Amino acid sequence: MKKIIAVTGCPTGIAHTFMAAEKIERTAKEAGYEIKVETRGQAGVENELTLEDMNEAIGVIIAADVDVDIERFAGLRVLKVPVKDGIKRPLELIEQIASGDVPLMQGNSSKNSDGIRTKDTKGQFIYKSLMSGVSAMLPFTIVGGLFIALRFVFGTEADIAAGVTPIIENLQLGNFFMELGGILFGLMIPVLAAYIAFSIGKKQALLFGFIAGMVAVATGSGFIGAIIGGFAAGFISLGLLKLVTKIPKSFQGASTILFMPFLGSIAIGVFMYLVGGPMSFINTGFSDFLIVVQGFNPVVFGAIIGVMMASDLGGPINKAAYVTATLLLAENGASIENQQFMAAVMAGGMVPPIAIAISALISKNKYTKEERELAPSNFILGLSFISEGAIPYAAGDPLRVIPSLMIGSAVASALTMYFGITLPAPHGGIFVFPLVNEPLMYLLAIAIGSIVGAVALTLLKKENK
Repeated sequence: MKKIIAVTGCPTGIAHTFMAAEKIERTAKEAGYEIKVETRGQAGVENELTLEDMNEAIGVIIAADVDVDIERFAGLRVLKVPVKDGIKRPLELIEQIASGDVPLMQGNSSKNSDGIRTKDTKGQFIYKSLMSGVSAMLPFTIVGGLFIALRFVFGTEADIAAGVTPIIENLQLGNFFMELGGILFGLMIPVLAAYIAFSIGKKQALLFGFIAGMVAVATGSGFIGAIIGGFAAGFISLGLLKLVTKIPKSFQGASTILFMPFLGSIAIGVFMYLVGGPMSFINTGFSDFLIVVQGFNPVVFGAIIGVMMASDLGGPINKAAYVTATLLLAENGASIENQQFMAAVMAGGMVPPIAIAISALISKNKYTKEERELAPSNFILGLSFISEGAIPYAAGDPLRVIPSLMIGSAVASALTMYFGITLPAPHGGIFVFPLVNEPLMYLLAIAIGSIVGAVALTLLKKENK
């Protein structure tokens, strides 16, 4: 029996990594091939491919939107595609590998023997680097946010003085969770910058990335400054590595340990302080704009947030709204306005997968068999605040799916603002509903938005032929 191996990975390492792995594995077995799939999720590398697997395989499918070390597959036929292709067209990928119509991977070259590129395009490279940083940052954001939410469960002296009544008063525990959550929130921006840099310049770039992130915090340039600084740190690392290769080998060891970190730290420090002012203005301007809109007309503000959350389903626009809400929550979690902002963001992010699932259930003739089978899992993803569950559907029909989801999310987020819903936790979906001031009204807002999105999508989609 012929053997195929595969690697799957998505930026968040939660949904699409395993959805693609399951589809590729199941399809390969149905087609009569032996298959082994390595996944690169939040828990790290699982089911790792061995040298024996590579020696037995006729080719490898890499369905990933994160960095994968493809040099280890030298000599194999390598088919590299986005993770969504692993979900949407696994049989086509398997047949292409089996046909032999895939070039061999050639050592360290960026091109194979047929002149076809095996590395990412510029757009893919930027996206993967950015999402690598976001993926690394998410655990700090989620766990830190849950600790901050527990602060409000037990209370602190400052919260009680501000008129916030704890659910179970225990000031010692409240202070503990506040401090621990604050530490994790303080690491978010440096980790974002560091792992963007790491995705570009690998281990040598981590130091420069952390410096970029820390200076971004110090100058107030926030996540925008961290993103720019992370890319700068990565490229500074690559430039210094090239310089090191040009000096005598007897000095290269000392250069990589001492001179390269020293020079790179100065370079990224100067760069960040030069761009810190303008980036701080942009970052503050964006936050101030959202706050002004929120104060002027909360319902309109909610609709804008909903549109942002559904526009790219976990991409940069979605993350801009989410990170802004999280940072505002970190700065002043007791603020009613900040908690309302967070509630609107989470509602807007929960609606898209749920709307997809409802539409697929009520209009089966407009979806493929695979899409219908995948739909029930979207209820779980949506209720868990994982917007990415809607991506396979949006990728296949973006002009109909994305506007429909934006309408549904806008309705849900606008309703949360209209109802005055507050939420002190930045993640968790339905599992943090006990922390919501009006959980039933919050659930109603999300349900209405999901139904509106599902109806719009069902009306817009064409029948599947």
